Parts: sequence; C-alpha cells; structure tokens
Amino acid sequence: MTFFNPDDVDGFDMTPAPPVKEKPSAARGLKASVAVARNTDDPYTGLDSKKIIAMAKGARDKRIVEPLINILLHDPYDENRRSAATSLGEFGDDRAVEPLIQSLKGEEQEHVLTHVAWALGKLGDTKATEALFEFYEKDVSKKVKDSIKSALIEIGSRRQNGEIVRFLFNLIDEDFTEYAHILPDDSSLYFPSLRNLLIETIRDYDRVTVQFHLGLIYYSKGQKNYALNHFEKAHRWMKEKKHPGALLFIGKIYQEKREIDRAIEHFELAMKLDSSYTETYDLLINAYYDLAREDAKRCLFDEELKGYNKIIDDFPDHIDASFFRGLIAIKQKNNKEALKYFTEYLEHGGRRYAQEAQDYIKDLQQNIFVRIFSTIKELFKRKDTPEPVKKFRDKRKR
Repeated sequence: MTFFNPDDVDGFDMTPAPPVKEKPSAARGLKASVAVARNTDDPYTGLDSKKIIAMAKGARDKRIVEPLINILLHDPYDENRRSAATSLGEFGDDRAVEPLIQSLKGEEQEHVLTHVAWALGKLGDTKATEALFEFYEKDVSKKVKDSIKSALIEIGSRRQNGEIVRFLFNLIDEDFTEYAHILPDDSSLYFPSLRNLLIETIRDYDRVTVQFHLGLIYYSKGQKNYALNHFEKAHRWMKEKKHPGALLFIGKIYQEKREIDRAIEHFELAMKLDSSYTETYDLLINAYYDLAREDAKRCLFDEELKGYNKIIDDFPDHIDASFFRGLIAIKQKNNKEALKYFTEYLEHGGRRYAQEAQDYIKDLQQNIFVRIFSTIKELFKRKDTPEPVKKFRDKRKR
C-alpha cells in the first residue's frame, strides 16, 4: 500500500492561483474574497484565503490557526480548503483536530478528503480514530480509503503500534473471522468485531482486554510468539488478580512448543485463579499425559505411572480418568481390567482419547483370543488331556 502524501496530489501549490480559474462548491455560499480572520488584533485581518494560505507556509505564529480553520470549514473553493487542511496538519496545533473531524464529515470532494485524513494522521490525536474509521467504512473511493488507512496507521505509530494497526486492517479487509472459534465462553472479555479492536488498539493500547484479544488474533493466525507477547502483557497488567484466560493460552502455546513443564505451571495457576475455566482441566490432563509419554520414551516407567496416578488423584471424576486407569492396568499386565476401563471410557462418551482407547481394546481382544487359542493348543498336546478335550480331539482325527 502506498501511503498518502499531500505533495503527491496533482496541482498542489501553496502560491496564490488566479481567482478566475477557481470554481466554488455549490454547497458553500461564501465568497473567496471575504476576510476570514476573527481577531481584529492579528495581522491576518482583512486578508483573503489565498494570502493566508501563502503566509501559513513555514509560519510559527499560532494566530494563523483560526483563519486556516475558517477557510477549511467555510471557504467555497476546493483548492483553498485542501490547502488549509494541509497547512493545519503541518502546523501541528491540536486546535485543528475537531474542525478537521467536522470537515471530514461534511466534505464531498475527494482531493480535499485525502488531505483532511492526512492532516489528522499528521496531528496524531486518537480522538480522530473513530471518525476516520467510520468514514473508511462508507462507500468512498479507494484513494480516500487508502489515505484514511495511512492516517490511522500513522496515529498508531505515534504509540509504537503502527504495525499492529496495519495487521488488523489487513484482517478486516480480508473479512477474517476464524479466530471466533477459539474464544472461551466468557463473551464479556471480547470486542464484538475487529473494527472495535482496531479502534481500541489505537485509543487505549494498554487496556488488558485489548492485549488479550490481540493475543487471540495472533494465536489464531499461527503467530505464536506475537500471541505469547500479548497474552503475557494481559497477564502482567491485570491489577487486582491475574488473568486466567491469558494464562490458559500461554500454557497452550508452551504445550505446542513442547515446553510441557512451563505449560503445566500456567495451567495449574489458571485453575487456581478461576476453577470455572473447565477447558483448563482438559488442557492440564493432556499436559500431564504428554509428560508421562515423555517418561515412557525414556523408559522411566515408574515416573510414567506416577503421571497417570496424578491425573486420577487430581481429577477422579473426570471422564478421562477411566482411560488412565486402563493404561495403568496395561502396565500392570492386567489386560482384563484394562479392557473394562477402556470400554467404560467409550461407553461414557470419552472423546479426546477415543481412538487410542479403541486401538487398545482391539489389541487386548486380539491378545485374549491368541492366549485362549494357545491354551487350547497346549491342552491338545498334553498327555493328561481333560476328557472333554480328548473326545473332541479323537473326533477330529476320525
């Protein structure tokens, strides 16, 4: 995207142009020759718009701001309003913010609008954020949209957030909504749209909810390091208590990075802060299971069993407890008991480890069948074969 620059506009010239070439806007009824300065004690009294605009270039006298504002709001000539907007942006006086916003809402000419947006970006006042974005959403030309986008990125850059604003704009333009599926149940934590998040990111970046939602957006886009940064800010900046939702996602990121111990640390803290976060229970159980599997790979079977027992001790009524009781039974070579627990897990609607449970059941049933077949085979070979087996064997021989 090419950023708007007032010097790129064709015909931009701060020197007075012959009045005969100008055509006033039909909606503005003042004459260009009317003096616009209000204060009779300043040097601009009695001067027409062209002379004031010419004097504004490089001026340091703050008294020129009011005459420029009057030109912006009331002058009938587009070029004068455009030049006044640019001069106000370059002058950098906060008094121009509200008039520029007012002009943005009432202006119809594209080349004036682009300069008004540029000036608001140059002034960098967050008060202009919502008005700019509202105008961005209107049916205006791409040129105006680009200038507004540049202005909002510029305002964000004043607070070192320009790249985040650009990132959110790109998501808005592509109608990104995939992040909605990862939102926890507490809807009061979130903004209703990316639009609201973008506005609040510019206006109140230090707000905990802004940081948390930015973390969600980056996480859903797979940019985990950026997400981790924002979640940690949300967690640190929470004054009265820590942020359990942020802790939950910090733990998820560490788990996905295979830093299981750090993941467990954050899940446990989140659960202590708010036991209503039921998703934390599932994540914590899965993290314990990951740790146990790591122990199994290192042949630390006692540690592996401790991991399974910890899950059962901490979550005895959780549906996944049956699955881990089955794993312990397998380790203890109690296949019948293991088969009972895995079957129980599936019958009660266990889903997370359903495929594993089904695979274990299949293997266990096959092993039981093989064992029964082997036992019968051995009985056939024995000299002291039981009478029923002997009769069956003799019958087969005949």
